[in-house]
Amino acid sequence: MAALHAHLDHKNCIESATLHGATAEVRRFAEALIAGRGERHGHLNLVAAEVGQRHARGHKPPDHGAPSPRAHFKPAR
Repeated sequence: MAALHAHLDHKNCIESATLHGATAEVRRFAEALIAGRGERHGHLNLVAAEVGQRHARGHKPPDHGAPSPRAHFKPAR
């Protein structure tokens, strides 16, 4: 997850989170976040993505043996 938090003024801030995963899980996370105390506005934007080429990373993680898999995602058309 990548997140951005910025102060708009002394009482208000904006937060943005970029997630990838199963749609149902992302939707549940967003609904829980939006329903939180003090939240004034909330919106979920879903972007369908296609999984492209999968390959192993160029290095081996410590104490794990095989390289970790990595996939490339691109927006679905």
